Amino acid sequence: MAFEVTFELNPTHVALRGVGVYTIESALDLIAGAFAAAKQQDVGAALIDVRAVEGMPAGMERFEIGRFIADHRVDGVRLAMVSNPAVAEPARFSEDVATNRGGQFRVFTDTERATAWLEDISV
Repeated sequence: MAFEVTFELNPTHVALRGVGVYTIESALDLIAGAFAAAKQQDVGAALIDVRAVEGMPAGMERFEIGRFIADHRVDGVRLAMVSNPAVAEPARFSEDVATNRGGQFRVFTDTERATAWLEDISV
């Protein structure tokens, strides 16, 4: 992995935080790890915080991330990503790709809003 990942278990979701330099491989590993952790901990949601990751996906990588989320989703598990505003807007393409293929994925710049969506509270 190109960045370090920390894990936290919350009552309603797992939270994974990445720190380091972005690569597509590390991003996909983080997503797969989030789904696996949610399933293992028997929670219906996972939050990925990438605000401390340097760099961002290129155009086709954003498509690949969205497709990967949809293809590797765990039924009943929502996935939220919290990122910096500069990364969040381009990442919405990944969100569109994932949701158009049946994934439950949203991009946020605010942890509280991401957590509220994961917990299905009106945001």
